[in-house]
Amino acid sequence: MTKLPIQKSIYILLSLIICQLSIAQEYVPYTWEESRTLTKLTKEEASLPLYQIYKAEVNQYVYDPQLNNNLVCYVTSHEILRVNNDEALNQKNQIYIPMYNTIELVDIHARAITPNGQVINLDKSNIKELEDDESGYKIFAIEGAEVGGEIEYFYTRKTYNSNFFTQFFQFSYPVKSYYFSLKCPENLEYAFKVYNHDSTVIQTDTTESFNLYEFSASDIIDLQSEDFGAYDNERMRLEGKLAYNSVKGKGRLFTWGDAGQAIYDQLNTLNKAEKKAFYKFVKGLDLSGNPIDAFKKAEHHIKTNYFLEEEAGDFATQLNFILKNKFATSRGFTKLYLALLNYLEIRYEVVITCDRNERAFDPDFDSWNYLDEYLIYLNDADLFMSPKDVAFRVGTIPSEYIGAYGLFIRPEKVQNFIYPVAHVGYIPAPSYQDNYDNMDIAVSFTEALDQNTVKLERSYKGYSAEYYKAALSFLNEEQTGEMLEDVIKFLSAEASVEDVTIKEANANYENWKLPFTVKGTFTTPGYIESAGDVILFKAGELIGPQSELYQERDRKTDVVNDFNRGYLRKISVQIPEGYSIQNADDLIIKEQVFEEERLIYNFVSDYTINGQLLEIQIDEFYDELYYPLEKFEPFRKVINAAADWNKIVLVLKEN
Repeated sequence: MTKLPIQKSIYILLSLIICQLSIAQEYVPYTWEESRTLTKLTKEEASLPLYQIYKAEVNQYVYDPQLNNNLVCYVTSHEILRVNNDEALNQKNQIYIPMYNTIELVDIHARAITPNGQVINLDKSNIKELEDDESGYKIFAIEGAEVGGEIEYFYTRKTYNSNFFTQFFQFSYPVKSYYFSLKCPENLEYAFKVYNHDSTVIQTDTTESFNLYEFSASDIIDLQSEDFGAYDNERMRLEGKLAYNSVKGKGRLFTWGDAGQAIYDQLNTLNKAEKKAFYKFVKGLDLSGNPIDAFKKAEHHIKTNYFLEEEAGDFATQLNFILKNKFATSRGFTKLYLALLNYLEIRYEVVITCDRNERAFDPDFDSWNYLDEYLIYLNDADLFMSPKDVAFRVGTIPSEYIGAYGLFIRPEKVQNFIYPVAHVGYIPAPSYQDNYDNMDIAVSFTEALDQNTVKLERSYKGYSAEYYKAALSFLNEEQTGEMLEDVIKFLSAEASVEDVTIKEANANYENWKLPFTVKGTFTTPGYIESAGDVILFKAGELIGPQSELYQERDRKTDVVNDFNRGYLRKISVQIPEGYSIQNADDLIIKEQVFEEERLIYNFVSDYTINGQLLEIQIDEFYDELYYPLEKFEPFRKVINAAADWNKIVLVLKEN
């Protein structure tokens, strides 16, 4: 039950504070079955390396008289696990207890049941605390557990109230039984939504003193991470939020509108010192040209001179501090850019969203757990920007936020007042034509026919280009050379690089969106093998290593691409005099996927031979972020077409 960074900050401003009651609710300690034997499993269950027999998350909310009748929650986690090999035993014989938002660790119990049924109950004094981890966990070791036996433990934490929470109940190992409950004072009502599972949370009991919500699931299959997938977002999980408090009235709590108001106030309120520092800063900027160009220049200046320090604290959200010390949190940078937009009178909307690979923003469930990352939308330019990411400029944002929903907060002026209007909107994904990695390659053979000389022109646009351009701002000459050499050695680890240059760096703000182009020449023996009077030429390796989807397990998750992307490759090969290619048609591959009449995934390769010149054309692109599991096979064929092409070996034989 954690609060994310943006949520933490807006809680302070929001006036919807949970009403305290004068009557304290009583916490009922959690108990387990005192006498227990080894769980009977099926032969298949007992053969698994790790099997979760039981997992429970039990939450009791009470008003605590020791904390001025403020609402607290006693959170109990209970697990029973069968460990059937050394790896599983080593993985699970330590208890990791999250201490974030925790007032105190109230209780901890652990026991091991050996394969022959012996129960080893461990007193708290015998449970060895290893460390208080810097990442916010207490770690305890469980001794006495054996391969083929069970580990069982539960612990209870007393935590500060959290109005939003997420519970995952699907893991990389199967779970036989899962149980969740939430018990709270009668004036509070919670809302829930379950993802990737058909069951729902049920309000099982309502009395004059408390409400009880329960959820259970059984025989939960394991879920493994898969390439081109969003693992966490595909896992079964439960989202919950405090939705009503009868003492405060009948209105829903913590709505998108409430979040919009709080976030807007936080980002647009400047004190006298901030205003003074900002206007001094603005006077030193070149803001010539139209307002959008002026803003782009300012953004480029900030992102090449200021740095992100996310853990710096609230002082790094104050503009006077930021402009003096040249670092800020993501909220601080957002605040600075909004001040610039207001100064330049550019229409904008603040956008708050989250990583779609972890938990895709759900427009139909107003949990502030989705309010994780700041973006800005420039209305007149129809462009998004990321305030904190130094690698990107206006028009490009991290790929984990594209093709997803977010909370848009638009300032609207009514007479002399500005009011924030919050609504859920969509953040579109750029086309593959905006993100490409194209290559133009010319290959010849040395006189001894034991090496190739390769001339390469490689051009990037979009994500890769912006990463390289940002790197140029911070790397010295030697490091830049190493980076460019890596571009070459991607095609051949054995390459001897003769020269490599940046044809078009375009690292200034005006040309930031233009391609980043590298030219180089190298020699390598890596593409050639001789077999008597035959030369084996590894033409496929000219495109570099490729992703593969050759899998034995059945696919379980939908296709999720990082971003739409294209690869256009033109390869010319000077065939040695006196030789001809015996299997040139191996170069022809065609795999395509259409959605209705639109071509969305494509790998098409072809060739022509004119005299001793072989010319190859490869057009590969992916222009749809998401593709359903039931249509996975066509997508897999396109991915594997590139991998298959990478393995092509041409047979050159003397005439």
